[in-house]
Amino acid sequence: MIALDLTDYLEVSSRKYQALIAAVEHPPAQDPLNSTLRFKYVKFDANGIPRFRDLAECLADHVITYCLSARRRGEPKSADEWSRLDREARNLLRRLAGSGEAGEILLYFLLEADLFAPQMVAKVDLKMNPRLEIHGSDGIHMRWDSESNVLEIFFGEAKLESDARSALRNIRDSLRKFHEGGMDRHELRLVTSHFKFADGPLRQEILEYIDPYNSTASYRVNHACLVGFSWDEYLRLSEETYRDAVEREFIARYESQVADLSADFEEILAGTLPEYHLDIFFLPFDNVQDFRRAFTEAVS
Repeated sequence: MIALDLTDYLEVSSRKYQALIAAVEHPPAQDPLNSTLRFKYVKFDANGIPRFRDLAECLADHVITYCLSARRRGEPKSADEWSRLDREARNLLRRLAGSGEAGEILLYFLLEADLFAPQMVAKVDLKMNPRLEIHGSDGIHMRWDSESNVLEIFFGEAKLESDARSALRNIRDSLRKFHEGGMDRHELRLVTSHFKFADGPLRQEILEYIDPYNSTASYRVNHACLVGFSWDEYLRLSEETYRDAVEREFIARYESQVADLSADFEEILAGTLPEYHLDIFFLPFDNVQDFRRAFTEAVS
């Protein structure tokens, strides 16, 4: 059995991730429900303004690696070749303020930078028509679990909604449809036929692990989900706090909300697919629609 080192295939900027995203501390969950809850937030600048626009622009900076396979990218050697690739990647996006693309690329960013699970299929690159939505999961990522000697596969599901409960309900419904429709098997076939990176030993090793008839190797399916939601507490912060204390006040308010968000998760989503591990990223916004617009402007 071969241990797969996939960290060399991570392509997002960890430096930008550390500058823009943080997490609130919370007591470790008693986890009979096979899930991990991660409470993230967007950092504030020195004026006490959350850096949502910086995050939107950071995601726009990653459109080439998110949208295009290594085979399609080739090895650009000049600025005009990079410019062409950037234009090709942006043209694959729908660039509509109401689309789910902002959440999908944000989940890609979190999976690579936080879970160290590189993207294995550039699904946007497979679209025949840029106006169409991507079917199936919102991303296919993998990492190696050295303790269990097993390949972990993450199917992504991203929702940006007006409130967290709506996002959790939509994720629950999407995950059910994903497995009821046999999309998990279809997505694995995408890895076989549309592996993101150039053909070579890594591709062959991964194919051996996802071969259902290989008795010496195995894989484990997980789901990574982004729960992005509008949070009114941002409005209260702007009214009640000074700029040098706003992030501390925000963290205190967010920490007090963790128990309620955890309860919402247990009520709505936990136990939906008990055989699969769920990694849940909670991320509050001042207004999710404003963030979608900011991302659309950044990639236009």
